[in-house]
Amino acid sequence: MNENVSSKIDVKEIYSQIKIFKEGLEKHGKFIRTPLLEPAEEELPIDSEKREDDEKFKKRECFNIEIPNDKEKPYVNLGKPLHREEKHFFRFFLDGSLKTYYLGDYILPSFSFPILIGEIAAACLFRRNDGILSVPINGFRRRISLLLPNKSLLPDSLQMELDEMTQKFGSYNGLKLELQYTEERESKDWRSSLRAKGISEMHNTELQLAKNVRKDPEEGWLIIDGAIRKEEFLDLKNVIGLAKSFSRFPVFEIERSITFDIVKLIVGLKEGERTVIFKQTTTEDDAEKKVKDKLGFWYLRLRAGEWLENPLQGVVKVEMKIEENFASRETIELVNEISRALLAERTVSPYPTPRWHAHIYPIYAAESYIKNNFLSEYYLRGLTL
Repeated sequence: MNENVSSKIDVKEIYSQIKIFKEGLEKHGKFIRTPLLEPAEEELPIDSEKREDDEKFKKRECFNIEIPNDKEKPYVNLGKPLHREEKHFFRFFLDGSLKTYYLGDYILPSFSFPILIGEIAAACLFRRNDGILSVPINGFRRRISLLLPNKSLLPDSLQMELDEMTQKFGSYNGLKLELQYTEERESKDWRSSLRAKGISEMHNTELQLAKNVRKDPEEGWLIIDGAIRKEEFLDLKNVIGLAKSFSRFPVFEIERSITFDIVKLIVGLKEGERTVIFKQTTTEDDAEKKVKDKLGFWYLRLRAGEWLENPLQGVVKVEMKIEENFASRETIELVNEISRALLAERTVSPYPTPRWHAHIYPIYAAESYIKNNFLSEYYLRGLTL
């Protein structure tokens, strides 16, 4: 895979900016650095992808927008995989990642809060006709962010100091340290809120990368690793979200007569089959109504076999923009073509990486590129001392 020069970083500039930040803080309060070396948040054994999907499916009801041939078996046999020799369907593969580190707590006379530093990275790989994956010159982006509570909670003098810092950081030629503030003004757990802000910024980075790398949607379809989270992703043409992990909460009502939970639905799904297309039921007060009303999804079994640990393994969730609530023939044909192309992506398998059974190699390659370009945990912590 080709090397991307944009993955390089001038650590001296980052150190200089962090020093400016620390000196500015000391003028207005007291920073108590954590004495413990906690692991990066991403490395903790938490399935953040499933956790985000659980949040989306707090309202569990879903309905089918494609009529099944058999209501008790709402599946579609896809036939032969669509290999790229026949039609090179997917050409772009996008993944993003975030590592956050707890630095310590900042004490003000009227307010105290934790400070997190986050390294955000995203990569968009391009696949040539011969199958070679490469990272375009603008296909990788890294951001270093200091994650802080809502700016309005801070004293006016500190706000002014932070604004001056941002102007100073803008004068650097290389990677600029970013100050990111949460939208919420209250939180029972500021560390979780700060990390959520980091995740939101990671998705923004993915969105910008998708726009910058793929100038023309007709060049080929784009696969985003994970579910589609932001409405802005729905404005991109020829894009799907591919989730290796998903919520167990949804309940599916087929033709308003038969109800399946997620396990019952997936157990009957054979290798090379997909479910019918679904949408999630929404209410007027749903904060994500605009996204959910335009988002269709289905489940596809990439692999089966006795070596899988449970029936939910080997299955991916596929999401794409579908505005209609009754799938047209054209939509169904497109969904079938997408699913057949995904079946062809099963090989080469990234075994034995975790979740290999629901993984496709180009996304694995994008993940690996990001991980190999992350700064060392000890190196990044050293910059903050």
